[in-house]
Amino acid sequence: MHRIYLLLGSNLGDRLWYLQQGCQLIETEIGKIERKSSVYRTASWGNTEQPEFLNQAVCVISALSPYELLTAVLLIEKVLGRKRVEKWGSRTLDVDILFYDNDMINEPDLIIPHPLLHHRRFALAPLEEIAPDLYHPVSGKKIKELLSELSDNLYVEKTVNLSLVQDMNKTTFEIDMSYLNEIADGNAEFIIDMIDIFVEQTPGYFDQLAKAIHEKDWKTTGDVAHKIKPTLTFMGAAEAKEQMAEIEHNARTLERLEEIEEKFNNLRESCNSLYSSLENIKQNLLKG
Repeated sequence: MHRIYLLLGSNLGDRLWYLQQGCQLIETEIGKIERKSSVYRTASWGNTEQPEFLNQAVCVISALSPYELLTAVLLIEKVLGRKRVEKWGSRTLDVDILFYDNDMINEPDLIIPHPLLHHRRFALAPLEEIAPDLYHPVSGKKIKELLSELSDNLYVEKTVNLSLVQDMNKTTFEIDMSYLNEIADGNAEFIIDMIDIFVEQTPGYFDQLAKAIHEKDWKTTGDVAHKIKPTLTFMGAAEAKEQMAEIEHNARTLERLEEIEEKFNNLRESCNSLYSSLENIKQNLLKG
């Protein structure tokens, strides 16, 4: 059996949920988790314009070979929606292989220990919590020594109130169709048409909003957010509407602008689940 150290990270959607699901899949696909660190809120590393991450280190006991481990890690990331669009981009779940016993592997598609570990506070801090005296086989230094010598000053904060993290990053909304049902007056075809229009048009509005936020065009951000709010209300997604209202308010008042991008990314991810829920409602109406 082998002792493996992994680092999980997420900065899209319900980040805590992705970490929890990642741990469950690790136990299914890789091996028993022997130790887990606390969850840490961390600044995005490499591309500091990205939303903040949640990170957690785990120690796993496994019979897998290094390449079997890599295959399992990539599978877990894929199952949980990881899309490799850009280097250091946002992701639902990222799983880094930090150590595999004391082995040193240097192949084109697999390097162990992780080659950037000793530069990253977001990796060393949770790892130091569960294995402070673990030796890095390349540098010969303990993890706690590497952390104390680190020049990386990006913030890393141990999370205490996990329920707050979870509430801030929900990926599903309850849907109340009563308003739409009242307008439709029992006409299922009307409801189906409204769902189709919403699912077809709303992603375009979100693209406009993403562009405005990226360009820091706060007037356009407020205008587009204001335009999206009624459609969310119409479809019974009151919670999504309230979150969009917060984005509009921040953009129009120029308050807490640094929070807008993260709020938007979380809301956009949540609306992907909303589209799926509405599609299920549509299919049930077509059957009935």
